[in-house]
Amino acid sequence: MTAPFFNRAACCETASLFKPDDWDFLSRKAKITSGLNSWQKLVLRDKAASPDFSDQNTLLWATFSSLYQDLSAFPKAALWSDYAMLWQERLEKYLGLLPLHELRAQDSASFSDSEQISSAISKILERLASLGKISGQVLRDDFIAAFQRGLKKANMAFASHNIAGVSLMNIMQARGISYRVLFVLGINEGSFPRTIREDPFLVDHQRRVLETVLGYKVGEKLAGYDEEKLLFILAVTSATDQFYALYHRTDVLGGECAPSWYLGELKRVFQIEDETLIPRDLIAKQLVSPFDQSESLLPAEWVIYLSLLGEDCEALLNQLPFSKTSYLRGKKALRRLEHEGPLSSFDGLISDASSHWEHLCEVGISPTALEAYALCPFQYYGKRLLNLSTEEDPEDEVLPKTKDIGTLCHEILKVFYEGLQSENDLSATLKNNRVLLCLEGISKTLFEDYASENPLLYPLHWEMQKTTILVMLKEVIEKDIATLIESGDRPAAFEVDCRQKIEAEWPEFRGKIDRIDFNAEDGKARVVDYKITFRKNPLPLEKNLLTSALRAKKLQAPIYLKLAEIFVEAKAGSESGQCASVFYHLVPNWPDGPLVVSEFPASGWQGECGAMLKQSISTLLQGIEKGRFFMKPSDKQGGHCDFCEIRPICRLNHLPSLKRLQGDVFWQEQEALQKLKVPKSPAKKNKANRA
Repeated sequence: MTAPFFNRAACCETASLFKPDDWDFLSRKAKITSGLNSWQKLVLRDKAASPDFSDQNTLLWATFSSLYQDLSAFPKAALWSDYAMLWQERLEKYLGLLPLHELRAQDSASFSDSEQISSAISKILERLASLGKISGQVLRDDFIAAFQRGLKKANMAFASHNIAGVSLMNIMQARGISYRVLFVLGINEGSFPRTIREDPFLVDHQRRVLETVLGYKVGEKLAGYDEEKLLFILAVTSATDQFYALYHRTDVLGGECAPSWYLGELKRVFQIEDETLIPRDLIAKQLVSPFDQSESLLPAEWVIYLSLLGEDCEALLNQLPFSKTSYLRGKKALRRLEHEGPLSSFDGLISDASSHWEHLCEVGISPTALEAYALCPFQYYGKRLLNLSTEEDPEDEVLPKTKDIGTLCHEILKVFYEGLQSENDLSATLKNNRVLLCLEGISKTLFEDYASENPLLYPLHWEMQKTTILVMLKEVIEKDIATLIESGDRPAAFEVDCRQKIEAEWPEFRGKIDRIDFNAEDGKARVVDYKITFRKNPLPLEKNLLTSALRAKKLQAPIYLKLAEIFVEAKAGSESGQCASVFYHLVPNWPDGPLVVSEFPASGWQGECGAMLKQSISTLLQGIEKGRFFMKPSDKQGGHCDFCEIRPICRLNHLPSLKRLQGDVFWQEQEALQKLKVPKSPAKKNKANRA
């Protein structure tokens, strides 16, 4: 529907208002995969869509509806000739396919490209219509399958002679085609051959039994190794003059990559003694073939070559058609990137970040945003100032995301504890399996709503996931209710939107607190925030909220504690109400799970520890206000760089950039936060001094 040759005017009279470039974005946001139910999400989203996209939502739905109605009008069974005629009409309507009688009235030698395509498709339909002489009616799906096979086998020559040039394609597309020179990239272990594993739900032995005994055609997963070998053999034999096999020595983080064992076999078969190692340094490359063949360079490449050698290329620039201004600007930027001075605008130092700071002061800043800045200022800049993100393909989302499961658990717990507020005797809730019964009733609707809005490719896995969630929440709630009975606390508020100024020189902080417990007897309260993870072990300092807060890794607990003070004072009826903040870690795979509670005490804001915490937060706020959004690469495998959406535009392995970063005072201040420790209490200090 977004193709330039698709006739959108056949679907809607307002075709001039179409913006097909927005449709891909809208379909991804709506998580559309296939089927009418999936596309109907556009109707539901239309009311909530922003004004910029509401009209396009309507137009996209109108286009799909017209196409769907025309195609669904096909009978389930009909004659071959009837189906061929129906398809001919639809292709003429939506793709501008020329009628067959018009094509036959013309000279085929003078056909344009579009007319050649129309002729090829019409001939396929004509051949399919002739199958009616062999059999009568055919099922709709069988006709479509036959039509698809005909389209795959059809081909059309671009020219009557061989065209010299360079083709860029994957190994599957290149198979069976002859080349004079062929380059195959990425021949590394895990890449080519790719890593192949058995399906954990249906191993190869079971697949073999299904195929040989029961007659089901179920391919074995490990047979993919033979497919990889065949692809490599076809690639090697398709080169008539030269074949180049290249592999990566390091990955993007500098880690060593292993060459594929295919290369060893290639050396053995062709009796290759040595391999050519390409130098990393640009200047050193000119001494190695084929980079030493300067006579083969293009004019633009000559300019770059002379620049790398430090020679003057002014005269050559004046004779070239491309912009001299662009070259000089690029050369200046490159010089700034390679220099060893202080950080500059090329390193993420924004000269004027006042508009973003004013926006934060207006809407309030969340502790999550501050944590994101502490993790990597450049990632914060890309996602929150430039709004950069990657849209995933809904059809590739095989399993529910952890974020979605977290949202479901939050909703279930909220509804459950809201119903628990009316219970006077909490111990009765633990009896007669009432927790599980309540959970099943609450979760049924929420699970159905999630399944209707999100593509679920594996229904069996989704059923298992629902069972896992219910079992985990049952254990969590039973343990939590036992704690509430012992302490006398009662859930008092849920999903509380808070906004408050904590310090005079800071902007207002905002947040949504999952739950606030209150004890009517002593006026104490407890801020509860749910954290869900399926990792097998906790991360360092994940349970120590005080140290994590000082190092700006976990700021929700201390900031939520401050945001809840107004609620606690109002509930207690005075300013003497005390409060603590806890994380409820919902962790079914931790050794001490599924519920692990870690606490940030109210005393964390007091004394020397409180001063250190305020200084940590002030350091981050000053960085945002001054526009210091430098890159902060992860120092280990599996760090934040591995999951960063803006990683393609980050110079995380550029040595001059890293050297400038390490010499920056503000970076050093942020790095110093990672070494902070909770100060000892006066009693512990005196005891240590006496010892």
